[in-house]
Amino acid sequence: MIKKPLIHYITHPIAMTDCANAILAIGGSPIMAEHHAEVQDITAKSSALVVNLGNTTDYRMQAMRLSGQVALEKRLPIVLDLTGIAVSSLRRTFAHDFITMFSPQLVKGNVSEILALLAFATQANGVDTGDNHLTTEQLMKMRSFCQAHSCILLVTGEIDVIVDLGRFICLKNGSDKLIQVTGTGCLLSGMLGYFLSQVSDLETVDAVVKAVGLLTIASEYADKNTAGLGSFKASLFDYLGNLKPNQIKGKILYFERQMPQDIVRYRKDNWHE
Repeated sequence: MIKKPLIHYITHPIAMTDCANAILAIGGSPIMAEHHAEVQDITAKSSALVVNLGNTTDYRMQAMRLSGQVALEKRLPIVLDLTGIAVSSLRRTFAHDFITMFSPQLVKGNVSEILALLAFATQANGVDTGDNHLTTEQLMKMRSFCQAHSCILLVTGEIDVIVDLGRFICLKNGSDKLIQVTGTGCLLSGMLGYFLSQVSDLETVDAVVKAVGLLTIASEYADKNTAGLGSFKASLFDYLGNLKPNQIKGKILYFERQMPQDIVRYRKDNWHE
């Protein structure tokens, strides 16, 4: 385990400060460099690379390519956040090219964004998901995508679904306020970079579960102890930095399946299995 790992997160200014603070809260050291003359040096000194397509620009996309090449050569964990690709052909094209060229270990998006990546029609509204339910066909195509690209997919939503080569892991925690505060999905991507920097390739899925579990359960604690969105956001950072592993393990709602139809048919009252 690396003490205070440097996480290079190339993201947009809308959520940059919150993403940096989240990484700091859980023990990492964030850097948000995007200047073309320095991103390669900074990525080379980092423990993980996270790239986010929100509020994208040509300049930032080129910075992602430069950093992606270094991360690939150094075998660093790479997280790709698909923010907004469901409503942008520019972002979709870039995402496919980035995956092909740099082989990120983890590709993350909400339901609409993942469906858009896989060329399904979606009901997206800007960067917000318009899709809530997944079919067996869609889940099978996600598994095929993971096999083709040797990656893990994280589908965020009311139920968070982690898809790897042979499993579907579902998590159901979190406050509704998470989707009422801008940038919480981007914040999660930074946390994912931190957790991936702490494990071997064989433990990647466990790292994703820990990151998702920490954010969603912290949001539940924050929701119970605050009156509105402003105090919720401040309290969320408090809990991110102070929750103990046993507090997460004792509250997480989790199940794992090998076949997608078992997820589609799964009943709500079985979550505590």
